[in-house]
Amino acid sequence: MVEDETEMLRATATALTDATGCKVKQAATSADALRMLDSDRGIDLVFADCHLPDMDGMSLAKAIRARRPDIPIVIGTGFYAMLDTIEHAGFVAVLKPYTVERLNAVFTEKLRPAD
Repeated sequence: MVEDETEMLRATATALTDATGCKVKQAATSADALRMLDSDRGIDLVFADCHLPDMDGMSLAKAIRARRPDIPIVIGTGFYAMLDTIEHAGFVAVLKPYTVERLNAVFTEKLRPAD
């Protein structure tokens, strides 16, 4: 999970871990997220905020896709107008405010093996 607001990052990561049992790795910047991704092949999905201080969520998603084309990328945004842009770029958009249940459903769908 990539989120620059520390409290939001911690609270959401904890809630997701409690609700899903998944281990949620936390990054406060895009640079941290890319370093984590480069050093840990065990990352199965990336959930990032659309607006980050060092790189916007779309640019981060494209950088991730260049490194790991197989990894699902979910981008959270508070701007309805961004939903189509995110989806058209091939990523999954989640509109804020989102619930842990909504995130769990999206993550479960994206992590499900292809038939």
